[in-house]
Amino acid sequence: MMKFIMPLALVGLLAACSNDAQPDVKKQFIQEGQPRPLVVVLGGSEGGNTLSAPHWRPFLDSFNDIGVSVAAMGYYGTQNTPSSAAELSLNKIADRIITLTKRSHDR
Repeated sequence: MMKFIMPLALVGLLAACSNDAQPDVKKQFIQEGQPRPLVVVLGGSEGGNTLSAPHWRPFLDSFNDIGVSVAAMGYYGTQNTPSSAAELSLNKIADRIITLTKRSHDR
């Protein structure tokens, strides 16, 4: 049985270690000239920004459908963020959220 499980586990591990670049932030701001609320969506313990993947688009669009701008934000493991959760600074995350909020209301 173990001979069959190990190759599948290896394929899953290699898929999880993909080199596909995930953006730090995927923004979907409503562009109609009026300020809108902004929801910032964070992924889980995987870090990165898995919510920027194409299959999450309907989820992010659902916020726009109800009149809310949305931004999916990676907090570690992307190009401009720390490489591991051990290096997280909550102050830097808060600063990034404040910057996103200002940008969504400036449009």
